[in-house]
Amino acid sequence: PIPGDHAVNAFPIGDARQRIVLESKVLAADGGGGYAESWEPYAVVWAVLEMESGSKPLEAGRPEMRVSGRFIIRRRGDVSVNHRVRIGARLFGIRAIVDAGPQSPALTLLCEEGAPS
Repeated sequence: PIPGDHAVNAFPIGDARQRIVLESKVLAADGGGGYAESWEPYAVVWAVLEMESGSKPLEAGRPEMRVSGRFIIRRRGDVSVNHRVRIGARLFGIRAIVDAGPQSPALTLLCEEGAPS
């Protein structure tokens, strides 16, 4: 391919074999002057999933396994680090979004499983 050719930066559609749910936090008045927090799905997309190493940080004095991963999805403008990814019962907090620029067809979501969002 020619350098700068868009085919080089094409979204790896053939590798996008995992369906993920993107969720956003919703706050609703609880009737007592406060708010109740819940999560609502706003998109179901195909992703390339690259799981990385796990770690065992201490939570409340006991080790808790955390797995980090990358989710490569088609470019979209409604994803933020305030959202999370769901795969079945597994939840991943979005820690960072890698955006190669407006010409790139993909976004990479850097996520951590079990992390609060």
